[in-house]
Amino acid sequence: MKLVAALIGFLVLVGSVGAVVWMQPAAKSDYQKREEIAEELPEVEPEGPQPKVEVEPSRVHTFEPMRLGETGSHVFTIKNVGEGTLNLKKLGSTCKCTLSDLEDTSIEPGESIDVTLEWTPKAMAEEFLQKAMIKTNDPAEEQLDLIVQGPVKLEVVLKPGPVWDVGTISEDLEKPTTYKGAVGSQLKADFEVVGVRSGTGAVTAEFEPLPPEMAEEAGTTSGSLITITVAPTVAVGRFSEEVVFETNLESTPEVPITVMGTRSGPFSILGPGWLGARSRLDLNSFPAAKGLTRTLTMFVDKGEEPLELSNVRVVPDLLEVSLEKDESFENKMREKYTLSVTVPPGVRPGVYDGDEAVIVEADANHPRFDSLNFMVKFTALPE
Repeated sequence: MKLVAALIGFLVLVGSVGAVVWMQPAAKSDYQKREEIAEELPEVEPEGPQPKVEVEPSRVHTFEPMRLGETGSHVFTIKNVGEGTLNLKKLGSTCKCTLSDLEDTSIEPGESIDVTLEWTPKAMAEEFLQKAMIKTNDPAEEQLDLIVQGPVKLEVVLKPGPVWDVGTISEDLEKPTTYKGAVGSQLKADFEVVGVRSGTGAVTAEFEPLPPEMAEEAGTTSGSLITITVAPTVAVGRFSEEVVFETNLESTPEVPITVMGTRSGPFSILGPGWLGARSRLDLNSFPAAKGLTRTLTMFVDKGEEPLELSNVRVVPDLLEVSLEKDESFENKMREKYTLSVTVPPGVRPGVYDGDEAVIVEADANHPRFDSLNFMVKFTALPE
C-alpha cells in the first residue's frame, strides 16, 4: 500500500545555505528543545531486521530557471527497501526556511510514501539551494536530506530601474531631450515590448529590439531598447509622469515606469534655499509660533502681458504664495518679479519633508509655460 504524507510550506527567503536551525516554540529554552527532540527521534535498533531508505527519483531535485516570487513544488518518493520498519521524523530545514509538521511516519518493508516540498524564492539567486531534513532509523542513513536547487531569475528587468530621471530638459522644440533605457527578461528568450502608453503627449517613447551586446550588459536574454523623448511642454519645475510598456508576456502584460526630470522654463529663480535642479525651496527651521516669509527673485522672459499666477494650489494648505512685479527693473528681454512664500504663524510643529513636504502648483499666463510647480520643505519648531 502506498501511503501519502506532505511536507508543505517550504517557503524560502533565498540566501546562501547556512547552519541548521531547529524550529521549536520560542517560549522554551534551547536545552529543553534539544531534550524534547532527542526523546522523539527514531532510534536505530542494534539487532534484528533493519530498514533501508531509498528516494525516487533522487534526493536532489534541480529545477529549471524559475521566476522570482513563483512557487515551485516537487514530489519525492521515500521507499523502505529493507527488512525492518522504517520510522521517519521531521528535523527542520536550512536557514531562512520554514517546514510544516510531519507526523511520525512508519513505512513497512516494500512500502513507500510521497513527500511534497514547496518553495517560493523571495530574492535573486544564481544557484538557489535549500534542504529539508528528516531523521530515520536506517543505520546507514540516520538523517535524510531532501534538496531542491536551481537558478532564480527575473521575468522583467528594467534598466536603469523603475524610475528614469532625464535631468534638466532642453527648451528647444527642434532638439528635445532624449533618454535611453532597456526593458528585458532573464527568463523569456522571445520577450519584447509591443506598445507604449504615456499620460500626455509631452513624454513619448519609441522601442526597438535590444542589441545582443546591450542585452548581455543588462543581464537579460532578450528585450527592447527604449528611447524616451521629453518635449518642453511639460509643466515647469519638477515633473513626474508614468509611462507603461505593453509586453508579450501573459503573466506581466504591462510594465510601468516613472519618468522624472526638471524643466527650468523661460525663467530663473534666485534666492536662499532655492534648488533649481529639483524645483525645491528649503526654508530650513523656524519657530512654528512665529512663522516665516522667504522672498525670491524671479527673472522671466518677456511675454505679451506681465506674468500672473492664478489658481494657486497648496497641498497641504499650510502656506501662502504671492508674485509682485518690480516696475523699476528695465530690460528689453526680461522682467523681474519678487516671489514670496509665507508660512503663517501657528503652523503645526513638525518636519515637512519627503512625503510630508508642501507642493505648490499655479497656473501661469506666459506664452511659453502655463504652470509653475515646486516643493517647499521646512521644520517648524515647537516653543
